[in-house]
Amino acid sequence: MFSKLLLAAALLLQAPPAAPVSAPKAVPLGAAYDPTNPFARILAGSSTNAIVAETQSALAFMDYRPSRAGHVLVIPKSPTVSLLDATPQQLAGVMALARCVAIAQTVAFKADGITGISLDQNNGAPNQHVGHMHFHLIPNYGNRPSSPPATPLTKEQLEPVAARIRAAMPSEGC
Repeated sequence: MFSKLLLAAALLLQAPPAAPVSAPKAVPLGAAYDPTNPFARILAGSSTNAIVAETQSALAFMDYRPSRAGHVLVIPKSPTVSLLDATPQQLAGVMALARCVAIAQTVAFKADGITGISLDQNNGAPNQHVGHMHFHLIPNYGNRPSSPPATPLTKEQLEPVAARIRAAMPSEGC
């Protein structure tokens, strides 16, 4: 058996290299960006939300229907419908801020027994409800199930949680 593996490896090494394959371009989902979507309104300042953190290229704010305490959304400030439409620069900005928020969530909620952070991102119907790329950062609390509140929470209800996360944001690297 070992000799068959050696023979197969030798044949692979002697085979001519495969023709280079160009990377496929991201396939847009076909949806045009809607500048009146809820996240575009938040970015324009015409909708109020409990803001957690902001960089030059990304914004983090509380989900108004959190599935768990501390549920944060992170979005690029520039318009893009989905992950498939995003540029590497948009993704880099969003992921850098998401990392900082995840660190802050872990610090802020450790006393409550946080066991990690889930990062969630959906593209297209039926799972993506807002046509602006966004990532959910959801603290996990052991075996506690995820369940959104029956009614949306107000900024005033979410602000204390946002303040707790802001207070735990790393002072460097964010």
